[in-house]
Amino acid sequence: FDVYTHARPPSSHQALECLVCMASVRRSLFSEDRERKKYLAHLLQCSADIARNQIGLREQENHHVFCRLLARIKANNQLAELVSTDGFREWMDLS
Repeated sequence: FDVYTHARPPSSHQALECLVCMASVRRSLFSEDRERKKYLAHLLQCSADIARNQIGLREQENHHVFCRLLARIKANNQLAELVSTDGFREWMDLS
């Protein structure tokens, strides 16, 4: 997320594409549910920060990839898991 927030297009677009890939990580990669919850909370917090501060979202390509990131987070996680994650309410309000 730090790379994205400090990069300028087209590098910012590529950094955001990497975040989409990272949001696609399978749950079996994590050995414990606690680690997975921490990872998911970080994804939600950082994507909420991008939305709240509109970081790079004026660039059309970044905006499109950011929407893909939100969709990937939603698609790769069960609703019950998302709802129980710290920061979910704010994430929903911003996305």
